[in-house]
Amino acid sequence: MFIPYMTLRDLSNEIQDSILMPEMVINAFQQQALNCNKHLNGIADFIPLDLKEFEKRTSVKKESIAITIPVKETNLLAAPPTSGSIFYQMYTKLFSCFSNKESECSSKNLSVQGKSLSVKELQNIRRYSVYGIPISLTEIIHVKSHDSTAGLSLNLNVMVKDAVIVKVLKSQGAIPFIRTNVPQIGLQSFASSNPIYGTTVHPFVAGRSPGGGSSGEGSLLACKGSILGVGTDISGGIRIPAHFCGVCGFKPTSCRISHKGLTVLSGQEKIPICVGPLSRNVEGLVRFMHATCVPLHFELDCRVTPLAFDEAQYESNRLLQIGYFIEDSCTKSTPAVERAVLLAKTLLEARGHKVVKFDPPDLKMMLTKLFLPALLGSNSQDIHCYLYTDKVDSSLRSSFYTPFTHYPVRFLFSFFYRFMNNPIDADLMAIKYPETVTDWWNLMKNIGDFKLRFMKKWNEAKIDALLCPVLPFAALKLGNEKYFTGCLTFATLFNVLDFPAGCVPVAEVEKSDNENLKNSMKYKVSTKLERLIVEDQLDPKITNIGLPLGVQIAALPFYDELVLRVMRELEEAVQAKSNVD
Repeated sequence: MFIPYMTLRDLSNEIQDSILMPEMVINAFQQQALNCNKHLNGIADFIPLDLKEFEKRTSVKKESIAITIPVKETNLLAAPPTSGSIFYQMYTKLFSCFSNKESECSSKNLSVQGKSLSVKELQNIRRYSVYGIPISLTEIIHVKSHDSTAGLSLNLNVMVKDAVIVKVLKSQGAIPFIRTNVPQIGLQSFASSNPIYGTTVHPFVAGRSPGGGSSGEGSLLACKGSILGVGTDISGGIRIPAHFCGVCGFKPTSCRISHKGLTVLSGQEKIPICVGPLSRNVEGLVRFMHATCVPLHFELDCRVTPLAFDEAQYESNRLLQIGYFIEDSCTKSTPAVERAVLLAKTLLEARGHKVVKFDPPDLKMMLTKLFLPALLGSNSQDIHCYLYTDKVDSSLRSSFYTPFTHYPVRFLFSFFYRFMNNPIDADLMAIKYPETVTDWWNLMKNIGDFKLRFMKKWNEAKIDALLCPVLPFAALKLGNEKYFTGCLTFATLFNVLDFPAGCVPVAEVEKSDNENLKNSMKYKVSTKLERLIVEDQLDPKITNIGLPLGVQIAALPFYDELVLRVMRELEEAVQAKSNVD
């Protein structure tokens, strides 16, 4: 099988079994990425593979390894070739031993570096290994000897060291091989364009957007140009590209993964940026979390909560009570998205879980009164400092200039928008950004109060997890992204709450969905925003038929493994359904 089309599990197993060498794998993915980039424009640059450096960081000195196994198995520990990695050869042979002779191996007769390992622990090493796996990184993550611009010319400076997450992944044997495109300043949730690298397009429909944030990751993964990627999420930057491109994405609790070594707005902590994985399936997300929740990670960044991957929570068979909602106070979901959420609900119920309706607090208020003021601050002064002497990308211009308009003028515009039956844009125009210390204290208090109200509803509903859309529509047309800021409520909710949340694809847009969207009885258009959604999704020149549809799973902070468990179960149910159909 062509290497880039292999599953992550098969690829990992063949690397560990010496069937495929890491350099062969990297070369194959580089070629595939180049082929994809001819129509995607999703690559920022390649990261050269230094085999000597790779072998050095994945080698374990012989004298530091203490291994004792049954005498009859000692032939499995023949000395490896001098050119090979001792780390790699050791685990390959131990995996062989334990897969064939599990009954003869126990935690009493095997130890590595003085630590006793059970059969299950060794199996987990193989199961969750990222050794030799190619990793793509979004461009704002620092890589030594590479620029990290976020689409800004003032950031054209070579980085002197790797970001913490890059160091951790390298220590686990992963191989960063490519960096991918991002929107300018990394904040747009829908657009993927900047003056340095240009515009990245959707992997399946060239006239549509792959999403913002980690857009290059989503496009490249969907085209098999990568198998595991690392992105960032401050307003849906991982989950929206995953939803648009039909891949899996996961935003962890913010302090589970280090964000030290990113080109982002400094000092903005109330809506923390999250680093997280994107992959073609949930297994890739789990491998990433398992590989990064290690002591080295906690040592390199003291802000990272020292929690190992909770295997018991991820493997639990406990039946759950899961809440769900389809609409919010800003806009209705399209029939396609509604069908996707209800399908996910049905599949989870078929696995024994109880899925109940959940009524979230006012999400329009959350977006306009909490999220955007906290993110953009004092009339976007920080963003203005970055862009004042730079070329402003067309997708960013309206959001760049609007906050600098004097508040009385914006307030008058809000009346005009409300008169034109555009309530969400009216609210966006009327945002009063914090300026004084008192303003900031009041904003922080209001965010805290919103969290308490949300948690009260969560506890009253007695739910373990939450199911909802990522966005109320499928991938947008290129150029239309600036009109839909008011639709970010589903995604930004979990940035404000700092809940772990992931996106898993469950369906595709069908012809019947568009027929229902045209039907005023099925989808009643009551605002200008909803009219724009209908026009975008039904454009006959740039079809939306076949576009991926993802759903979002979220849980309480530090219940990341529970989110991944529900995502895995949903993915398995979708695959089983497609096999039957």
